[in-house]
Amino acid sequence: MSCGPHVCDCLDPLPRDAPAAVVVWSERSHVRARLGAGEDGLRLEGDWSAELTRLLAPLSPSEHATVEVVLPGPLPRAVPADVALARAASPWLPELLDGGGLFPHFQPIVDLGSGLVHGHEALIRGRLGDRLLSGGEIVAAATAHGALFTLDQKARNLALEHGAPVLPDDERLFINFNPSAIYDPDVCRRTTWATARRLGVSLDRVCFEVVESERYPDLTFLRRILERYRAEGASVALDDLGAGYASLNYLRELRPDLVKLDRALLDGISGDDARQQLVAALVRYAHALDIRVIAEGIETGADLATVRALGADYAQGYYLARPAAFPGTVERSLALGPAPAYETSA
Repeated sequence: MSCGPHVCDCLDPLPRDAPAAVVVWSERSHVRARLGAGEDGLRLEGDWSAELTRLLAPLSPSEHATVEVVLPGPLPRAVPADVALARAASPWLPELLDGGGLFPHFQPIVDLGSGLVHGHEALIRGRLGDRLLSGGEIVAAATAHGALFTLDQKARNLALEHGAPVLPDDERLFINFNPSAIYDPDVCRRTTWATARRLGVSLDRVCFEVVESERYPDLTFLRRILERYRAEGASVALDDLGAGYASLNYLRELRPDLVKLDRALLDGISGDDARQQLVAALVRYAHALDIRVIAEGIETGADLATVRALGADYAQGYYLARPAAFPGTVERSLALGPAPAYETSA
């Protein structure tokens, strides 16, 4: 089995033990000179991460991007300096993945037409002793350790195991997956789908959400993943439309069931904000493709009223409810507040 061009950690994870010494190098001779490195690089020992951080500080972003760290081992491996630093800052990841410290929190997604909860998104969290870890910290650490595949698989199963027993029968469970961590969509038959069968969960109650990725797989591969999920009865959603790599092209080519508008488009959108024209156009375009729209990151009643007036179908955010250990409810009066006067055809 091979991962081909798609990155995963199933075959070649980074070494688990933090190295006592590393070699810093750059393909650019002037950057090596600024680092104080020779042709063979610069060896750092002891608290090498602190020393490396000091050496990188004066570099420009383009110079910084060329710096690599060679990690020792039977097969020495060069990784970007930022990856090496992130790995050094997260020695807790192997214990978290192996020790049962992962768990999901759930945040409701509300139907803006009815005011009822449509479903809950499962968001990964972690606990090590008294330390609580956010989803962003965990994903960044897994990326640095080459453990996205393991994290992605564990998070999907935990979402089902924790969410299925307590989620109301008429609600949908949104489960994130990172397409860069998947090398074969049929792997889900042996993991996520097997868990769903064991729990007696019908996959028509599950929506698999493609989370923002530094680099999506090619469209043909991603389409094959989504088609495989749909063949099992699940729906699919695309995250972060309007930011990063989730472009309009993905909507047209992939035709997901739902799409989430990026929170950067929506934060503070109420009042006289030019972004309203863009959001209204994105909503109309999605609807023309028979794709429903979720407005995420909603933190004020004014923003909620605005996205409803702009045609969004669902909303999610702290104004409605924060992520919690158990799926919760949302007051309909909160979700169905007054809408501002705004013409979406403007």
